[in-house]
Amino acid sequence: MRHVLAMMSDYTCSETISRSIGDGTPLRMKTLERVRLQVGIIAGKELFSWPGTASFERDDPHAIVGGGLTGTGDFGGFSRAVFGSDSTVMTSGEEEVRAGMRAILFRYSIPRSASGYVLRSGSHSAIVDYGGSFWVDPESGRVTALEVEADSRRNQIPADLDMFDVKTLLEF
Repeated sequence: MRHVLAMMSDYTCSETISRSIGDGTPLRMKTLERVRLQVGIIAGKELFSWPGTASFERDDPHAIVGGGLTGTGDFGGFSRAVFGSDSTVMTSGEEEVRAGMRAILFRYSIPRSASGYVLRSGSHSAIVDYGGSFWVDPESGRVTALEVEADSRRNQIPADLDMFDVKTLLEF
């Protein structure tokens, strides 16, 4: 995986951010808004703009969308951090069925000292530790999905960010 990440060329894609509020119970979550951005990995750096804009303007989505929760690293950054860092702690895999297909589930964690995951809410921001899971196709050895999670129960999300749980799911 490290050699694939090293060869990753520049690319662009779209991102939809759904921001919800609730007490942590899935059935009580209320979607506040959805924001769509254009994201590019250019010369190894994650850049953002509004869809349809001719060039990428910012390296921080917060500078574009204004208030509310934002984060960075969703695309190449998380993959590089999980699979390209010696600081990542992984557990051995177990087989399960995911989306109707056999998959090997691995869990991982990244300490705050090695994290580049920045969460922002209003005028507050913090680098947080995080963990999650990834799934591998047992036939091809290809990573099919990567889940990233930071939450206030296990991770160091400061109280002034006023958030309980942040999850990102990347499907490849």
